[in-house]
Amino acid sequence: MEAYRRIYCPSTTILQDLCVIGSRSGHYGGQEGINLDLTAFTGLLSVMAMRLLQLKAVARTEPDRPAAHVVPSAWLKTLRAVSKSRKPIHTVREFFRGLAMFGGFLGRKSDGEPGWQSIWSGLENLLLCVRGAQAMSKKCG
Repeated sequence: MEAYRRIYCPSTTILQDLCVIGSRSGHYGGQEGINLDLTAFTGLLSVMAMRLLQLKAVARTEPDRPAAHVVPSAWLKTLRAVSKSRKPIHTVREFFRGLAMFGGFLGRKSDGEPGWQSIWSGLENLLLCVRGAQAMSKKCG
């Protein structure tokens, strides 16, 4: 429950930071537009936060479970392509740590488990790369 509170509650840094980023994007007209856009934005973030919570729970309870059973194949392919080590990702724990490393987690022996900010940042970077890969695969004209 504490992990959910740290991701989802408006008093935590993740949603606050992301809402600040969303409000800086300049897509908001009047006050009503801000409320409607932030409601939709918060709804989207809630889904992504739950996805990360589920992924972290599986990475802790079943670290040797095949990653292909838990995460989308596009995420696996893209993370494998953009990771510095280029090692194949077989387990959920490897994917989870790779995602955090893509968000800035160093992964040294003494570092412990990755935090939410590096995980969220890694997911954001990964989703941008997935969208870029999908855009490159489309043919123009």
